[in-house]
Amino acid sequence: MTIILGPVLGFQGLVDGNWKVGALVVTEGQQPAITYQSGLHSGTANPNSIHTHGNRVVWRLDLAMPIADDNQEVSYTLTVGAKSETHSFHVPARNVAPRMAFCSCNGFSSLKLMKDETTQDQVANWRVMMGRHEKEPYQLLLMGGDQVYADEMWEVDGPLKDWMKMPYNLANAAPFTPEMNAQVSAFYFNLYCRRWSQEGMAGMFARVPTIMMWDDHDIFDGWGSYLPARQNCAVFQGIFPHASKAFEIFQRQNVLADRNVCLAAEYGYSLGFDLGTVGLLIPDLRSERTQNQVLSTQHWDMLFDWMKETSFIHLLLVSSIPVVHPSFGLLEKLLGVFPGQQEIEDDLADHWTSTGHAGERSRLVMRLLDYAKDDDPNRTRVTILSGDVHVAAHGILESTRHGDTNASVITQFTSSGIVHPPPSGMVLLAYRQLFEGVDEIARGITARMVPMPGTQYSSLGLRNWLSIEPDTKEELRGKPRLWVHWLAVEGEAVPPIAQKHIKQYTKVVNPA
Repeated sequence: MTIILGPVLGFQGLVDGNWKVGALVVTEGQQPAITYQSGLHSGTANPNSIHTHGNRVVWRLDLAMPIADDNQEVSYTLTVGAKSETHSFHVPARNVAPRMAFCSCNGFSSLKLMKDETTQDQVANWRVMMGRHEKEPYQLLLMGGDQVYADEMWEVDGPLKDWMKMPYNLANAAPFTPEMNAQVSAFYFNLYCRRWSQEGMAGMFARVPTIMMWDDHDIFDGWGSYLPARQNCAVFQGIFPHASKAFEIFQRQNVLADRNVCLAAEYGYSLGFDLGTVGLLIPDLRSERTQNQVLSTQHWDMLFDWMKETSFIHLLLVSSIPVVHPSFGLLEKLLGVFPGQQEIEDDLADHWTSTGHAGERSRLVMRLLDYAKDDDPNRTRVTILSGDVHVAAHGILESTRHGDTNASVITQFTSSGIVHPPPSGMVLLAYRQLFEGVDEIARGITARMVPMPGTQYSSLGLRNWLSIEPDTKEELRGKPRLWVHWLAVEGEAVPPIAQKHIKQYTKVVNPA
């Protein structure tokens, strides 16, 4: 029997002292089995069938390992029929912040980009990550959007490509046909199986439990930011349930009911994890999105209520779209002087700085700063992790209204993409020009871009990812600093990747 995809490890939470992990496997029907062991603890994971597509079955197998006083390596063996393979993952010690990797934009927004000769080595960064993992293991892999790119759906021959050629108003009035439904259902299933089985990323998925949140390309480019006539048309609304179902199956592994994991099931797929000294808050910025809203008021209240019930040294907020970013209006005007349509123009209406989202952005920033300052002296240092924009970038939110401690400064690390190539030189120049200066969000609260460590530029056009490494010294474990490294492969290095092709930029985040 054939393993089509997997294992893909998914983190389910730290629940009742157990590090819970799911393993997703796609087979041609036959049940998989997993046995696992670490020290004195061992177990067997029984398969749960969570989806069937033709003769292919998606399984989830659940593993649980008690947290111990020291880091643990959990070895597990996956068996399907006569085939077996053994992998391992790592569990952090009790009350110790996990080592994490963060990435976004794991694909290509067009078939043209995918076939471009400058991106022949698609998984170079994944191999660098694997090499780093083998030396000092990661315990979590955070993926902040665009884990797959569904945009090629419009480019392959079929009814959707024909629909795209129709006049705008006729297309909006057209039905979502049974032929479209069949094409879309097969497309998403095959997309995940094909992309995630690639060498490099497949190895990391089998070794490090993932936490994933979708963005627009997991659905298709710009979802939620179109004019109402197009956003609400029958074809768009027919596609979305298929994208959502695929997200639930592959990225969330159908773990939707546990409130320790899913914060706002009635509004979307937002996530919150209490990992002791570190908390993760990962809002779903797509399910409720329109041109004038990112999340509903009720959704925001639910997220901040969860934050108030917890206490962390560090809170990492994963915002798939950067909170600190050039003004929508300025960037639109600057791009307008260049000939042709620039590749990022479709994303402009998505950004927090766009007119329709600026007020919601201001409220988010002020509530984050209020939360960070609260409960003196047990302040929380808030840090934002973002992707989407296909550059490495460094941003700062500062407040003179919230005291003079580290809690009044929120650092944003933008890392994008691990696979998607950076924008053109002209667009990168526009980024750098617009990143200059200070954006006043409210009286005493500002946002600004700062140079990447060791450079004069606030953004770098390199494919990249983040390594997030807490202090390991015993005396610092209870209140760790977080060492954040951008890792990037410069150029198209041919395997094996020489150290000279790997660029590293480092910033430390101190406790509040």
